[in-house]
Amino acid sequence: MSRLIKFVAAIAASLALSSAANATVITFDTPSSMSSSGMLFSGLNRLQCSTYFTQNTGYCRGLASGDWTAYSFGMMSVTKAGGGLFDFNGSYLTAAWNDNLNIDIIGYKNNVALYTQTKIVSDDFATYFNFNYTNIDRLTIRGYGGTDAGTPGGGEFVAYDNLTFNERQVPEPGSIALLGLGLAGLAAALRRRTRA
Repeated sequence: MSRLIKFVAAIAASLALSSAANATVITFDTPSSMSSSGMLFSGLNRLQCSTYFTQNTGYCRGLASGDWTAYSFGMMSVTKAGGGLFDFNGSYLTAAWNDNLNIDIIGYKNNVALYTQTKIVSDDFATYFNFNYTNIDRLTIRGYGGTDAGTPGGGEFVAYDNLTFNERQVPEPGSIALLGLGLAGLAAALRRRTRA
């Protein structure tokens, strides 16, 4: 019988792990990349580097893929469309104008800060950061401080590329019921086998 308990525990663990699949990487390279991601962004804008007035900024040096990046000034926030929980895996972050820009990255659940990190980034290149914030319902990112990098502009702007999120997937009730029936059948078969 202890084998059955171990088997059921293994199945339950695999269901829990599979509930956080479906990574979404937002590259900003298409107009619908933000809207089709299932995430809602406030305070975030897209920018095309090849047509920007100067490529000599952290906006364009912060590209990880394609020709488009995103940026924010002040507070940028992310929630899941329709509400609910999500994971924030990571992102490329760059200072757009001010070198050694401080960036606060906070993950919330029910208005309680579960995760808080501060990163310091350069305006010379993009840096990928793993955050692994799990089961949050809101993410905020804010840049501040730093020093003028001598580029044609200035300010506490953050440049982003390849934001990676996982939607929290809840197994459908039908799948859970089917698993329960299968486990009940397995338990009955094991009982018969041990009696014989």
